[in-house]
Amino acid sequence: MYISKPVTKVNQIYSRFAENKTSQNQNGYILKLPFRQKINRKMKIAYYVITGLLSLGLLFGGFMQLTHNPEMVSNMAKLGYAPYVLTLLGTLKMLAPVAFWVPGFPKVREWAYAGVVFLAIGAIFSHISSNDAAHAGGGAFTLIECIASYILNQKVNANKTQSVVVA
Repeated sequence: MYISKPVTKVNQIYSRFAENKTSQNQNGYILKLPFRQKINRKMKIAYYVITGLLSLGLLFGGFMQLTHNPEMVSNMAKLGYAPYVLTLLGTLKMLAPVAFWVPGFPKVREWAYAGVVFLAIGAIFSHISSNDAAHAGGGAFTLIECIASYILNQKVNANKTQSVVVA
């Protein structure tokens, strides 16, 4: 809450001016109130579908990497990575969907999105630099999914925080 001048009974002021985006109270203080945006049902569905597909892809890929699938080991060897990198990447891929779906930890979710973006960019770069650009599409698809999920997450969860700003 940002207050430039002391205000008493903020809850009464908030409820009194809840209908206006910018209002003035009896002391001349201007209240700027961010309001809950009505979230379109289609936007929520899109968020759940895209985040669900991203989560399933990460869980499947993480499982394949954690179990050291022979195809994954050979693909990582072609890219020039040691087999132990599979364990690290698989663990991170398995933890990211947990962070996406567990409520109440928005900073952890932000870090998970950042981690998936770094992972996808690293995958794209690795495939392109090893002359295997044909397989860079998976990383690009994951990157697009992650960005779309993040943007929709911001829009869907924007209404969960409200603050009173007094200028």
